[in-house]
Amino acid sequence: MGEGTRALAACTRGTKLKIVGPLGNGWPTLDGDGAPWVMLGGGIGSAPFYMAIEQALLGMDGARAAKREQLFYLYGAAKRGFLYDLEAFEKLGVPTFTCTMDGSHGLKGHVLQLLEHLQTRGVIPEKVRLLACGPEKMLEAVERHAHARGLECWLSLETLMGCGVGICNGCPVPTVPDGRHGLWPNMKCCVEGPVFSTADVTLCGMQHA
Repeated sequence: MGEGTRALAACTRGTKLKIVGPLGNGWPTLDGDGAPWVMLGGGIGSAPFYMAIEQALLGMDGARAAKREQLFYLYGAAKRGFLYDLEAFEKLGVPTFTCTMDGSHGLKGHVLQLLEHLQTRGVIPEKVRLLACGPEKMLEAVERHAHARGLECWLSLETLMGCGVGICNGCPVPTVPDGRHGLWPNMKCCVEGPVFSTADVTLCGMQHA
């Protein structure tokens, strides 16, 4: 879309790049204790979940490894062709469910409708821990859903990041006054994020319906 993307697209095999990373903070440790983890991916929001599932199954940072039945991956997109790397996710062996807005694969609808459908059928319990990555409107809906049901929830956000190291203040995310960062009106997505708990930041303001 921009100059940087075009420069990367023009690279050929053997091109040397300078990379700074990893930056920021990722998902909480996905342990095998407590409520099941439900991962909600929307379109290219699938990107951070493959490695998260791998690490959860191995057990990281001294945490007890999660069993496959403690992890649920719910993947939504506009249509079947946008369910990227679905087969790779399915090979991980965790329960994987899909939905599409046009009904071309899985349930017709969005990921929260899929979640409620699976909970109604008893496939997924009511008490879960949510992880979500996808379009901002989807993340806003997930935040409202989590607050309405008293669920722990983490969102992986994407903002316009100028520097990526916390200098330019170009990627602010509003904080929750009672949250861990409540003394500050905003947190930097590139440093304190891109993953935040909905107890600490908000995309919807404080109007949680």
